[in-house]
Amino acid sequence: MITPAEIRQKALKLWGSGKVLQAALQNEDGLLFPWVISFRKPNARQQLEDFSTIRVWMEKLKNQSKAVTGSGYHLDYKVINHRQLGEQRLPERIVFQSREDLLRFIHKLRDYEQLYTTASASISRHPTLHEWIISKPRQFMKHHESWQQLLAVCEYFIEHPQPDYYVRELDIRGVDSKFIEQNKGIL
Repeated sequence: MITPAEIRQKALKLWGSGKVLQAALQNEDGLLFPWVISFRKPNARQQLEDFSTIRVWMEKLKNQSKAVTGSGYHLDYKVINHRQLGEQRLPERIVFQSREDLLRFIHKLRDYEQLYTTASASISRHPTLHEWIISKPRQFMKHHESWQQLLAVCEYFIEHPQPDYYVRELDIRGVDSKFIEQNKGIL
């Protein structure tokens, strides 16, 4: 049985993969959302032996769901007829209906907005970056804090394709030479 903490962990893993940002930048949220989380459901024997544990589990799931908190995951239920317990209503699916529900649940909405704004502005300034950002969203997310400096270096090399200078001799506003040396991989 899955807990709200495990749901959060799975949602954070999806966020960390970059797929949420990638789908948004491609205007393809429909390919990612609704996002269904699979989980092991209690079987008939567990329902009989651990009835109170299952009730507590269901209450915890419900208390963290969108129905109670206003954002987050939605619970789909299934009615099951148990031979000894009678009719039981158990969670069948855990679903994040939208990107916003997911981001609010994991407290990443502000981070997403900053990343999306930076990515959109970068793509507007340099359309050739679109494909790179889409194909490497994790790299973009990892370097988000220093993105403006990385862009400044790229713009310098676009304007000066073969500067005939050592890295330490480059004069790029807001960027020191150590930054360039430390970020050679992404540059």
